Amino acid sequence: MSDKILKEDKGIVYEILQEKDLEETAILVSKVFSESEPSVKYFGITAREYHYISRLYCRKGVEEGLSIIAKDKNKDKIIAFLICEDFDSAQPEGIDKIDRKIVVDMAIVNAVEEDAKANKKEGERRFHIFFGGTEKECVNRGIMTTLIDESIKLAKSKRFTIIIAEATGSATRYIFKKFGFEEKKMIEYKKFVFEDKNIYENLDDPVAIILMEKRI
Repeated sequence: MSDKILKEDKGIVYEILQEKDLEETAILVSKVFSESEPSVKYFGITAREYHYISRLYCRKGVEEGLSIIAKDKNKDKIIAFLICEDFDSAQPEGIDKIDRKIVVDMAIVNAVEEDAKANKKEGERRFHIFFGGTEKECVNRGIMTTLIDESIKLAKSKRFTIIIAEATGSATRYIFKKFGFEEKKMIEYKKFVFEDKNIYENLDDPVAIILMEKRI
């Protein structure tokens, strides 16, 4: 078994994201987020518009070696992903060129991370689960749970001390809690103000974005 392959279970291969899978993964990230992430849908961001930021973070994922994908072995197709990073590493080059609608949508992520970014303790190494998703026809098969489990193992093996993640939906929040993550900061979408505007005033679900942490 390749050192990039972490696990094989029920016809699904879990492996470290590599250069050869970068473009296919970026396309899937764009597709999943434009179709399934409520805030992305709220702003009408298309898969084509989301592709640029997806590719930036998939490229960073390849370079840092901390991201994991799930492949259907029979179809040789990527069906799920967890794009992860060193929480304290620099943003990818080119982030200043992302679509304006995505800048607005990412503002709440930056806000919920702000305190954590400003309060790193000496000796901490922080692993960040950033983008996660599953192909629509493959949900409810435990694939995301396995991806998170493998990411925790990977973070431990790389000597990180804390894992940080943002949960938006109740299902994601439940999974992270099951793995021992604790809620650290919450921002309600309807109350969030960016550039003097309640940018999510008509977004009913999810209620909030929650920063969660797990010490390892």
